[in-house]
Amino acid sequence: MGRKRRKNYRDSKEMPTDSFSDIAFLLIIFFILVTSLSKDQGFITDMPRSEQSDEKPKKTNTVVIKNEKVYFNDKELTIEGLAKALKKLKLADKAADEDKLVMMEPAGNIKYQLYFEVMSTISTSGGVIALVKEDEDNGKGDNKAKAK
Repeated sequence: MGRKRRKNYRDSKEMPTDSFSDIAFLLIIFFILVTSLSKDQGFITDMPRSEQSDEKPKKTNTVVIKNEKVYFNDKELTIEGLAKALKKLKLADKAADEDKLVMMEPAGNIKYQLYFEVMSTISTSGGVIALVKEDEDNGKGDNKAKAK
């Protein structure tokens, strides 16, 4: 009776792959536990419907974003300067939403980051945002600004 010889990996030309699935499973668990999930920060914005009225509106504060620059009441400001200007208006202390109204007009192609920073600055200062959108030319040649 001859002795059966056990298969030895040293004699084999194949690479041992028995534990690869265990290692892969452990790596998956490691990365799941180590990865931190960050919550996106933002704010909720109610988009009001457009209303047109015949009465002449009183002077409102207007923020225009154009060519990657921010203009507040026709004066060029930085985001920090806009925050200071809105803080001086004390919008949070006013009772009626009409008194807190800040018209925001994005003009042309602007970066979303700047758009978001301006909206965030207006909201944190206590202002109520009214978006102004220019109507597309409907064949009559009259482009009117419209509060959204």
